[in-house]
Amino acid sequence: MKQSFVLFLTTLMGVSSVCANLGDSDDRIDDAYGKLVERHLRDDGTVSMVYHKDRYLYFVIFDGRRSVLERYSRTDRADLSPKEISKFLKANAGGATWTRHDTSKGARFERSDHKAEATYLNMDGRPTLTVRALTGQGSDTRGQKSDIRGQRREVGSRIAEWRSKRAEDRGRVLEKSYQLIVIEEKSGN
Repeated sequence: MKQSFVLFLTTLMGVSSVCANLGDSDDRIDDAYGKLVERHLRDDGTVSMVYHKDRYLYFVIFDGRRSVLERYSRTDRADLSPKEISKFLKANAGGATWTRHDTSKGARFERSDHKAEATYLNMDGRPTLTVRALTGQGSDTRGQKSDIRGQRREVGSRIAEWRSKRAEDRGRVLEKSYQLIVIEEKSGN
């Protein structure tokens, strides 16, 4: 009995480590979502990546190496089943629950903690479930962006300091070169 319980826990841990979701690191998502198909650096500094695993395509946007938006669709362009939608939403629940609201174009899902939302719509002829973090609602992404901005400012000030020091050094070198030229001219007369 004890061995079967240990086997069950080991299997459960293996399955849960393969699952990835909103807010996870790029490393974890790389491990979970399979073969990388595309990677693009976007104008806003985020990175979009498309993965292919089994019968699914996973489109993920990373901001600060954390997933902030994920899209799930089938490679055969078929609708996701209610069970598949439920599986993806559950993976992105973060301990909260999802409430479905039907719209004229598809479905909208609201997470009870208001830190994420989801839509199920037809995008470019492909039924797609999109789950995204709501950054204005106190999610971790806002803090990460603030940290990144602070780091950029610090690096910028270090570069400015280095450039200033470099300019001073060049000024000294030019001044010494000028003094040598003046000394040579005086000694040559």
